[in-house]
Amino acid sequence: NLSRCELVAYQYEYRNELSEVKWRMLTQKQRDEIQAGMTSKQVHALAHYQRYEWTSWFMQQHFLIDTEWEFAGFQQNPWYPAAMPNGEKLYCDCGRMLKNQYLLKSKRTGDILALGSVHFTMHAQLDPKIAQLVNQEKLRIDRTIDESLTRFKKGQHFPTKLWLDFKLKDVLGADHHRLYDVFEPLAAADVPLVLRDARLLARRQAEQVHALLENGYDVPLVRRRIE
Repeated sequence: NLSRCELVAYQYEYRNELSEVKWRMLTQKQRDEIQAGMTSKQVHALAHYQRYEWTSWFMQQHFLIDTEWEFAGFQQNPWYPAAMPNGEKLYCDCGRMLKNQYLLKSKRTGDILALGSVHFTMHAQLDPKIAQLVNQEKLRIDRTIDESLTRFKKGQHFPTKLWLDFKLKDVLGADHHRLYDVFEPLAAADVPLVLRDARLLARRQAEQVHALLENGYDVPLVRRRIE
């Protein structure tokens, strides 16, 4: 089965990226030290990934339905407490400087509130149990970013050939917008994928090969285009 053969080949080539890595939650000092060794493009790509994770999660939740507010966005200053390269800093409406900024929009007036995590839960009038869910999601996303930073520190790279092969074989019109939204900036900056995403990409690539064969495509010819 060609699909299986290709997947095994990529599993060998990217055996580090597709395997467990010993890691633990980083301190802010450790995050800053690793980030200091990244390029500006890599820092931006990781911030984009984090923003996408937050936005996707909020869009799937419904706990703001019965409040005056709706989620309007998430912004991050990866260089906090220093300014971003454009000289800007993020602030809560209370005046406190922020690393992570949550935006709420009033359904009644259209006014935008820029808030930190504490004032976000207060202004959104969230039940304490909902506020706990927000904090749990923050922990999950922090863990994801820490894994990516740890893999970067260990010298891992984005699985570029696997990604290029996936894109070249993406000809059947399947909905892969999340993969493109998330992986394209990471690929361009060579930021390693976390294990969950690396294995997802390998699975999707193998599924594509199987689907192409089922639809009569000459998969070896597609494969040779990038060799």
